[in-house]
Amino acid sequence: MDDENTFRRVAAVTAVLAAPPAIGSLVVGLAALGNDFDAFSDPSLLLAATTSAGLLRWSVLLNMFGYYLLLTPAALYLWHWLKTQSPHLVKLYSLCGLGYLWLGVMGAAILASVWPSLVNAYSQAAAGQQETITVVFEGITAVVEGGLWSNPQDLLGGLWWLGIGSFLRRERSGLGLLTMVLGAAVLLNSLGDFLNLETLDTIGLSLALLLVPIWSIWLGLTLL
Repeated sequence: MDDENTFRRVAAVTAVLAAPPAIGSLVVGLAALGNDFDAFSDPSLLLAATTSAGLLRWSVLLNMFGYYLLLTPAALYLWHWLKTQSPHLVKLYSLCGLGYLWLGVMGAAILASVWPSLVNAYSQAAAGQQETITVVFEGITAVVEGGLWSNPQDLLGGLWWLGIGSFLRRERSGLGLLTMVLGAAVLLNSLGDFLNLETLDTIGLSLALLLVPIWSIWLGLTLL
């Protein structure tokens, strides 16, 4: 019992601690881009708009901790907590969640390593070299955002939050409903990207970015 209580507290504290870096990643990211919202969705604009490679790196690192890494204990605890309702389905949804979180960690780690050096090189390069750097930057960004994130990651995340939320509603109705709404937003983001519908993609992504910090605080306080 003591071990379970310790596990619950760790999951609770890390969930609450995830919210500040998640929000901070958005604030720092905007500062790095000179408050250019359009640059978030266009790699070529992002490269040209970035005013500080250091801020951009910190934005991605904060994203890694706030939206992915610090939520891992919570995903594991939800698995442990809800498995009595349906061991196999909860296990399936939880594995989807862990896949979502760690694809996010890997993608953010790659961008945090590569983006700053390319931004610095771009700012110091001649016009002809900038075109080459832009191609490399867009290619790496497409690999991460389209290959690791986007469809594979968002599909796993959407299934996790929708599935776990359906079981969580039996224990905490409000939190469970928010979890399912978050899952729907992530799936909407994935569908928009798959169908190349920018409106759906933007709506789903915006909702997810807003709801994840709220969800993590609510979950953390519930576990505490």
